[in-house]
Amino acid sequence: MLMKFGDVESAERIFRSIKAKDIITYGAMVKGYVGNEMFEKALD
Repeated sequence: MLMKFGDVESAERIFRSIKAKDIITYGAMVKGYVGNEMFEKALD
């Protein structure tokens, strides 16, 4: 939800705090980066 509003830094901070990341969390981050036209980060 944060990515939708362009708050990428907060979304990244929350993502880093998640201990058990899965395909859903990674997919949400990629979608958020693409939605914010941050294509290089989406591929990282």
